[in-house]
Amino acid sequence: MEWLFLLLPIAALSGWLSARKHYQKNYNPKQSPFDPEYFKGLNYLLNEQPDKAIDVFIRLLEVNSETVETHLALANLFRRRGETERAIRIHQNLIARPTLTSLQREQALIELGLDYMSAGVLDRAELLFLELLNSASPPSDAYDHLLNIYQQERQWQKAINIAKKLHSQDPQKKKAEIAQFYCELAEEASSSMSQEALILLKKASQFDSNCVRAALLKASLHIKDGHYKKALKSLEHIEQQDPHYIPEALPLLKTCYQQLEKLPAFNIWLKSILIRHPIMTSVHLMLTEVIEIQYGHREAQNYLQQQLKHNPSIEGLDTLLSLGDITNPTLIPLVQDTTRDILQKKRCIGTALAASNGVLFVPLNFILLLLNRYWKLSMTDIYHNPRCTKSRQTLALLEKNNIQTNIIDYMSQPPNITALTLLVKQLGMSPRGLLRKNEGIYKELQLNDQDLSDTVLLQAMSQYPKLIERPIVVHSDKAKLGRPPEAVLELFAL
Repeated sequence: MEWLFLLLPIAALSGWLSARKHYQKNYNPKQSPFDPEYFKGLNYLLNEQPDKAIDVFIRLLEVNSETVETHLALANLFRRRGETERAIRIHQNLIARPTLTSLQREQALIELGLDYMSAGVLDRAELLFLELLNSASPPSDAYDHLLNIYQQERQWQKAINIAKKLHSQDPQKKKAEIAQFYCELAEEASSSMSQEALILLKKASQFDSNCVRAALLKASLHIKDGHYKKALKSLEHIEQQDPHYIPEALPLLKTCYQQLEKLPAFNIWLKSILIRHPIMTSVHLMLTEVIEIQYGHREAQNYLQQQLKHNPSIEGLDTLLSLGDITNPTLIPLVQDTTRDILQKKRCIGTALAASNGVLFVPLNFILLLLNRYWKLSMTDIYHNPRCTKSRQTLALLEKNNIQTNIIDYMSQPPNITALTLLVKQLGMSPRGLLRKNEGIYKELQLNDQDLSDTVLLQAMSQYPKLIERPIVVHSDKAKLGRPPEAVLELFAL
């Protein structure tokens, strides 16, 4: 800010000297070479009264053909610093001067309009720019600034009118923007007037035939009205418009094919897309979903495993883990290989760019989350009481099937209410169903009272763990009671 204050007296002095030269013929030798107001401004500045100093220097800076640019530069500095009131004051002072040329006045009006926009007074800015458009040769900047205002205010029809004027001057200009404005109007109309929205989307496509947004909105409206074949036509055309937007269309395409009961045709279409765009991860993942619906999760997992070997991706790895079947012997090495490939690619990027920018660390965080998810899914817990025959038999059965288990001695470390709540959810039963009703403490606490809340029952089990039925085996977010012990093998598809 200090350098800005130093600029003010210099600018003021420059303006004064320019004026002095201009009026040399009327020069009076008895007059002081410096205006007293200049020293007054310096005094304000030295006494740390910058606001008063600025006002004095602005008054001193006489407006003429040699100082207009200085005024404009000074006002722009104020606006950039967020001091819009001072910028407005300077520009208003400029516009009030009758000595300005038409070009200088036009420039000052544009700058004043930008001041109002910066201050959030959009209605005043709009009036200024509209005034400029009514001139004999309206500046193109005024059109652009008006367009900006109408977009901020979401006045899409006004934005279209302004953009069309620019488009009429240059047929290649603003085509895409006009299409987007029509899409905005269509979205507003789509909730109540589907036909009007479709008409607006047609206009959008007329201005920009490659407007993917119009195609997506049109398909959504057709799906809403139950016209799935029309929706498919719009969605499948997106590949010709811009193949990068195919992922956006996939959920809608899946809905259409399902409603038309033509999933096999969707399967074929996805494979044809992969022939033309083989590394499109989202298409591989959608094809995995379709295979799972058609043939089951094992086939889907096998397909995705093969794809990840050629095109490893974080999204694919996450989907593979979500398909379950953690005991598949090929899964662990595949997770390791995929993670290694992803890390290697990200390291290359991190070397090319600055590692300090976090390029490398973001994907690493994703991988750690995936590995944590894998660990949770693959982990097997058993809530074990070594004094219980069924519990010992269940543990022996798990070991016999080479299932590594994490033994939780719940008698010495009772689970809290939160852990018990999750357990009953994983078991798919109520808290009362988990109670051992033959225990003496059950009768002593009168837990047979049917009016007792779930919270009371969970609290009793946490306080007296012998009330918890045993053993409980938890695997892949599901749980089973080991009664009989063989029941827990259902968790592992054995």
